Amino acid sequence: MPVVVTMGGLAASGGYYISCASDYIFAQPTTLTGNIGVLMPRFNVSKLMDKWGVEETTITSKGATYKNAGSMFKPANEKDEQYIQDLADKAFDQFKAVVVSGRKLTKMEVDKVADGRILIAEDAKKARLVDEIGYTEDACSYLATKLGIGKKATVVRYQDPPGILNLLSSKSALPQRSETNININGVHVDGKGLMELMTPRLMYLWRGN
Repeated sequence: MPVVVTMGGLAASGGYYISCASDYIFAQPTTLTGNIGVLMPRFNVSKLMDKWGVEETTITSKGATYKNAGSMFKPANEKDEQYIQDLADKAFDQFKAVVVSGRKLTKMEVDKVADGRILIAEDAKKARLVDEIGYTEDACSYLATKLGIGKKATVVRYQDPPGILNLLSSKSALPQRSETNININGVHVDGKGLMELMTPRLMYLWRGN
């Protein structure tokens, strides 16, 4: 059975990576897609730590030279930077290989648009990153035609119906205090979110900048 994907308003980077596995891609007219690239958000606060007399004393196992590479609490060094850069570059090569394979494009065609740019639907179609511009209804109609069932097609949407427990356990949309909150000079900071922000990781991500 053909796999058809309809990409909504934002299907960039990781969203596009996943979509490349499909046989045919529809993008809504306002869809932003592409953004082929890899980044690893990092911050270095070693100078700030020096100012306040905070020293990193992380212990790593002997021989695991790169276990603490890229720590935000120690000055950057060339050896670690080269190691981390290599990770990002290889992940980028993997991303481009997925686009080449999934979209049946040449490496040269992908390289022309694989520079982190975000593309609107029309430009994405010109670059052959998507096949058609349309909505979910258009994708369903296309799939029905490919399957030879025409108007006899039945579209089924799977969605868990809300039960009584869901209604009784509904959460307020108001900000909640958490045990992981950290109070810094009267400002409450989500400790869990802060730790996630501080942890370097490779990401197929578009922030909208």
